[in-house]
Amino acid sequence: MEAYRKEKLKEKMVVLLRDAINGRQEDESFFNDVSADELYVLCTQHNVSALASLALKNIDADQKWQNCRLNSLRRTVLFDAERETILNSLENQGIWYLPLKGILLKDYYPVYGTREMSDNDILIDKEKADEAKRIMLDLGYTARVFGKTNHDAYYKQPVYNFELHRSLFADNGRDLAFSYYQGIEAKMVKDADNKCGYHLSAEDFYIYFIAHNHKHLTGSGTGIRAFVDIYLFLNNHSSLNWKYIKKEILNLDLLEEEEIVRNLSLKLFSDQDKENQLTEKETEMLNFVLTSGTYGNRKNLTLNGLRRYKIKSPRCYKLLYLYRRFFLPNEVLKNYFPFFYKHVWARPFLMFYRFFRGVLLRSNLLKTELSVIINERIHDD
Repeated sequence: MEAYRKEKLKEKMVVLLRDAINGRQEDESFFNDVSADELYVLCTQHNVSALASLALKNIDADQKWQNCRLNSLRRTVLFDAERETILNSLENQGIWYLPLKGILLKDYYPVYGTREMSDNDILIDKEKADEAKRIMLDLGYTARVFGKTNHDAYYKQPVYNFELHRSLFADNGRDLAFSYYQGIEAKMVKDADNKCGYHLSAEDFYIYFIAHNHKHLTGSGTGIRAFVDIYLFLNNHSSLNWKYIKKEILNLDLLEEEEIVRNLSLKLFSDQDKENQLTEKETEMLNFVLTSGTYGNRKNLTLNGLRRYKIKSPRCYKLLYLYRRFFLPNEVLKNYFPFFYKHVWARPFLMFYRFFRGVLLRSNLLKTELSVIINERIHDD
């Protein structure tokens, strides 16, 4: 019964999103077989409550659905205005910039403000990251992360989170995206209405989104919003150069995954394709996505890590995973534990520091990871 209830909630979430995208309204009977509160929680976990609320206007639904949409609208208005201030400051300092992801995808949603976002991402000239930091500090931001990874994170009350990227991807040692995007400047197209702004062609934006989505799918997971994004993007770009896209995605070794993601998005949210049966791989991906939430979870992150080490060592993959969790690569030490990176003699104490920090501050995450390692068995494909 519990499994049926959870599956019904996921099914209803997809139906609501399809309705919202296609301009349809549900009636009072929609909640006959599911809890409205539980469905709201699930939609919130996937950051799609604002979009889903568009299909509930004819229902006397709980006010929290509409409040979520209004809150998302408020955040979008605030971010749009604040981003304009930041981009003007970059312009004044001659720093080139390229807005990314949700900044552009939000414009494809059926109603302004219904794509929920927690931050804005902007690629900038990495050689001028220090100048960009001064700009952000002058605008009242706090640098939460600077110089540790491929993006610098800034925050300002009440809601502003901006990530200024030095590169589109960090080098994780396994994906091809880092090397593929080292020459990103060659793919950037100059904006016509400013001095320093750039954008990607529709084809290159799609390729980037697929590569970015792959990072999440092979990490802690990604939620249904990513597939809404893909559907709405494709629905607004009917004449893409697919020969170019497939050639470039082949260079990223993501040809099969892109096809699964694209077909799944179309089948889920298109009126024409909603009756089509999902393939086995599409069903597997959908189940993974619906249990992930927008930003994934520790279980998926651990499982994906175990799968990678299973390929390297089929018999000892759990030991190999634990070894890598305890003994971090130098690049990780340099960025996140600089004291231990500089003082080799102290490194044996790092594993105890991290373990006890996990027990005290992240006990639930640690329990989940240990449970997966102990109880889950990774099967061969």
